[in-house]
Amino acid sequence: MKSFFLKTKGWQIFLLMCFVPMLLQIIYQITAGVPTNQTYVPGSPVFAFTIYGFYLLWVYSIADFFTKLLNQTPKYLKISFAISFIYILYYSFFVLTNIHYIGSSGVRTLLHFTLQILFMIVFFYLLYHASKALRAVELNREVSFRDAFADFLCFLFFPVGVWFVQPRVRKLYRLSNEAEKTYER
Repeated sequence: MKSFFLKTKGWQIFLLMCFVPMLLQIIYQITAGVPTNQTYVPGSPVFAFTIYGFYLLWVYSIADFFTKLLNQTPKYLKISFAISFIYILYYSFFVLTNIHYIGSSGVRTLLHFTLQILFMIVFFYLLYHASKALRAVELNREVSFRDAFADFLCFLFFPVGVWFVQPRVRKLYRLSNEAEKTYER
């Protein structure tokens, strides 16, 4: 699955992350007879999870692949991905369906706020690591966050950033596969 995100074109990832879930939601609303002015659409947690799940898998596959190319072992990459994925599950299937319960008690509000802060920390670490690994492979040297800040912003604003990041990812993935094949000979 990881190689799928590395060799796919930018427009295909954009369609997969943005338009396919929206199209599925529109089809669901039409076939289920849900009014379009309804505040909560019963299938929306599934569609939210699809969008953010694909997005997290895309970022994680980039971070993991380029980290392996650099022969590094990231300290918190897998755990940050797991926490982010679990939070997206929590958000999609609990918060979206029970939004009115979040502010009903201090404990729920504190729990939700704590989980939100934890998610933001590990999510930004995941984006930081992916942008830094991508830039380090491109420049073939150790990079600082200042060098990778533009890539960080591209990952952060993914509907636009995918158009700038994915062509470079595809090129580096293709070059690494070609280098691996010539090394095997």
